[in-house]
Parts: sequence; structure tokens; C-alpha cells
Amino acid sequence: MDTALAWSRDNIEVVIAVLSAFVALIGALFSRSETRKQQRILQENLRHSIDAQSLGWGNQAIALLGQAAMFARTR
Repeated sequence: MDTALAWSRDNIEVVIAVLSAFVALIGALFSRSETRKQQRILQENLRHSIDAQSLGWGNQAIALLGQAAMFARTR
């Protein structure tokens, strides 16, 4: 144990470099995870938007068909 402490005191630059690399790796993994979550959220929002637009288009089409049918009956 004493030799490990003595070695770490003598090679503090190496210890700091290893710890920095470890922290950078953890940060990169966290960032990758967050990026994937954001991509999934954007994809889901796009699906909802497409569904809403499709429903809106369908409602407009139904309304126009109803107007056309009413026009045809009253003519």
C-alpha cells in the first residue's frame, strides 16, 4: 500500500491523466445517451405531427364531401 501511494505521489501527472480520461469517457457516454433520447423524442414528435396533419386533411375531406353531397341534394 505504501508503495502504491509513493508511486502515485511520484507520478501525479499520470494519475491525473487517467482520471481525466475516465471522466471524459463517462461524459461521452452520458452525452451519447442524451443524444439518442433527443432523437427518439424528435422522431415521436414528427410522428405526432404527421398524424395530426393526416387527421386534419381527413376532416377537411369529409367536410368537403358533406358539402358536395348537400349541394347535390339541394340542386
